[in-house]
Amino acid sequence: MKKLMTGRYFRGILYALYLLLFLEAVSRFVLLSDKTYTLLTGDRDSSSWRIRWLKRHEDIKVKIFYRFDQHSPSRGWALKPLIRDMTVFADKIKTGRKHLNTNLKGIRGIAEYPYERIPGKKRILVIGDSFTFGDGVSDEETYSSYLERLLGNAEVINMGVHGYGHDQMLIYLKEEGVKYSPDVVILGFIDDDMTRNLFYFRDFAKPVYALKNGGLRLTHSPVESPEHYLENEFFRLKLLDVFHIIKQGLLWKTGYNDDLKNKLTDAILDEFVATVKSIGAEPLFVYLPTPLDIMSPLQFARGELYFDNYCSSRKITSLSLRNYFKRMAKQYGFPTHGHWDPKEHYRAAEMIKNMLEESKLLSFRAE
Repeated sequence: MKKLMTGRYFRGILYALYLLLFLEAVSRFVLLSDKTYTLLTGDRDSSSWRIRWLKRHEDIKVKIFYRFDQHSPSRGWALKPLIRDMTVFADKIKTGRKHLNTNLKGIRGIAEYPYERIPGKKRILVIGDSFTFGDGVSDEETYSSYLERLLGNAEVINMGVHGYGHDQMLIYLKEEGVKYSPDVVILGFIDDDMTRNLFYFRDFAKPVYALKNGGLRLTHSPVESPEHYLENEFFRLKLLDVFHIIKQGLLWKTGYNDDLKNKLTDAILDEFVATVKSIGAEPLFVYLPTPLDIMSPLQFARGELYFDNYCSSRKITSLSLRNYFKRMAKQYGFPTHGHWDPKEHYRAAEMIKNMLEESKLLSFRAE
């Protein structure tokens, strides 16, 4: 009897292994085939982003999407320091030569900003994603650069990095931003940044915060290098990827992920504001509309309602550029896809300058 039972258990385990091997083989076929891969994957889960990154790089052997990136163990990726006159965004613009420079700290532009303040000069940090970084424009065409020129007696430090979520922005602020002792910290807010807060992989592998006991717990940190991901990808179970993609799709459809996204973003932004205030600075949140936001007929864009509710409930000085951009779109014909052009960056800088003057955020700190 014992031998019979042992034999049954053994066969059961063997069948289960065969089934897992079969499902793993099917999963690998599904993700390797362009047709089934396109049908299955999306842009709202980490596995889809990771597999897309692998497909993009498996032939050209580029470790990170942009050649001006480097691996960051704490943030996933960051700008390389000391880039000089790199021609960029040739595939994203129709005319004009765009260039990119970075300083010793990997901040966009050639200007160096010592941590010590210049007496009598105001200092503003701007943190955000690709719209703040200036995807598609040259150094001097970002809204941070225009803002510095419009203000005159102020340093405006552009700490935007493409593809960042609010989680990476918070880490960047804590790691580097606080060292500059700014008067004001501007957060360039994009709706997609909220979704990125849920991912452990986007443009590349990244850290992600989890909610625990009402607070934040950092996970997937330190972030493994691109080489590590490439070397170990073969041993990753693709069955788990397929399960993750399907599961996340269901969680988005049921609304669970939307609720989690809002709660997690609340906690991250609360920590962001607390960090800004802990160094004697003031936050200014700016809603940066995407071309889809500008063209939308709805009263509020995708993330604008959340943005408005969050800032009003916390009494945070805020500015939404969407309605202003919608009016300007009729006059200037702003792009309807992609990132902003120099004209949009300049208009954003004008509105932010006006808000800084109206709110008097730059005048509260004694020199």
